Amino acid sequence: MRENRIVNAGVGAFLLLAAVSTLFLAFYASTPDWKEYQGYTLYANFSEAAGLRARAPVRIAGVQVGEVDSVTLTDMYQARVKINIHSSDLKLSQDSSAHIFTEGLLGVRYISLFPGYDEALLENKSEIENTSSGFVLENLIGQFVVSAGLAGDEGE
Repeated sequence: MRENRIVNAGVGAFLLLAAVSTLFLAFYASTPDWKEYQGYTLYANFSEAAGLRARAPVRIAGVQVGEVDSVTLTDMYQARVKINIHSSDLKLSQDSSAHIFTEGLLGVRYISLFPGYDEALLENKSEIENTSSGFVLENLIGQFVVSAGLAGDEGE
């Protein structure tokens, strides 16, 4: 009887340790703020950022170099995107541009950065001035439906 209690206590302690370890690993993996961030932050304003979400990739030449931290609305009704660049070794010039693209026809939205050639570099918390919002399929469909509806009204 006593051996059964010891085995039960050992199994219970092992399960408790496993549960705590799993929770710790899940929390640690989902929170990159635990380690000191080695990159820097940039901002960009877009007239349209439909479908762009936090944690969306930021790429240069197809290679992920960062991610979107947040998308908020400015006083001028533009989308303000906070971009985290993962490496402080990656230097972008002030005439660099940011464009919102979509993977495939209906895929994930991401930001593509095009480095410029200016000698002056973007610093931490700088703003990318040259931006392009990209193609929004829903807007094109809406314009097509409206124009088809107007064309149908003319025949009456």
